Amino acid sequence: MTKKIFFVILFLLMLFPIACEEEESEKGEEVTEEKAEEEVEEKEKTPAESTEELVKDWISATTTFVERKGKDLEINEVTEKEEGVYEVSATFLTEFVGYGEMENEIATAPKETMHEILVVVEEEEVVQATLNEEFDEIKGKRVVEIHQSDLDWRKEVVNRSLERQEKNPLEGEMLLEVAKDRQLRHEIAGLLFDEWEINISQEEIENEILDLIEEDGWQGSGIDDLETFFQFQEEVRNYDSREIIEDIEFELSLKELYEKIDSNMDVEEETLKAAYEDYVEETSEDISFEEAEEMLRQELFSEKITDNIVSELERKREKADVVIVEEEEKIRGRLVDDFEDLLPNDE
Repeated sequence: MTKKIFFVILFLLMLFPIACEEEESEKGEEVTEEKAEEEVEEKEKTPAESTEELVKDWISATTTFVERKGKDLEINEVTEKEEGVYEVSATFLTEFVGYGEMENEIATAPKETMHEILVVVEEEEVVQATLNEEFDEIKGKRVVEIHQSDLDWRKEVVNRSLERQEKNPLEGEMLLEVAKDRQLRHEIAGLLFDEWEINISQEEIENEILDLIEEDGWQGSGIDDLETFFQFQEEVRNYDSREIIEDIEFELSLKELYEKIDSNMDVEEETLKAAYEDYVEETSEDISFEEAEEMLRQELFSEKITDNIVSELERKREKADVVIVEEEEKIRGRLVDDFEDLLPNDE
């Protein structure tokens, strides 16, 4: 009996490896079939379809898409420009305005923004990617176009400013570099205002100038309207009318920007107390911490905003490639034409 049991067990053990081999063989056949099906599906994809899939994956992994909460990515068109080279246009939404990394940015309030992106794929590799015709997603830089007429205008502004300071005008390459840097700063500041949707109207500028005329008592010198104000500034103080308009627009935009930034920005208690002690020491004013708290909070808040704005402008400036566009004529700014009838005649 014992021998019979032994032989039965031995027989079963001999059969077990055969059963395992058959099972593995069946599984292997299934895996092979799945791979074959995948390969067939892959082969059935056209080059355009493969490119579309590649671009979708690439855009979804970009800094702008990830950092600014991208969604609703759609491929609009895939065009073969030449063999192996495709141009793909796509759109997507982001929950935050702007491009690239968001670290330390002041414009972090949610604002749904539509982006258009044009991607060039060469030999199954993304070689170009431009967002909204102005941001290079590969370099992580904005392309800022400075028109030649803007540059010429900025050269004039630079040397007018030096003349007012009784300094010698700049020439040649040095003047070009200073003018280019000033114009770039101007473009970057305008960009920041655009991101926060700040628009200053002609009427606001007119009212600001009229308030200046009244507050500074210009009427006693026969200056009582915009035309006489512009004429006096240009003839006596060497200020071009366009400079004045541009400066006032900038100041009003900056003021509105301050108002748009959350005024509940936190100021630490220790910082407030230190500011209070400095204030009392400097002014010798008998004022309690409670009385001075709100005033000091606003002052510290204003300083913090200023620091943030300056840092933001510098960050955007560093991440910009300048392109000089040569052309004969370009309207300078949004407001100059509106004021044309107010500017003094050259005659």
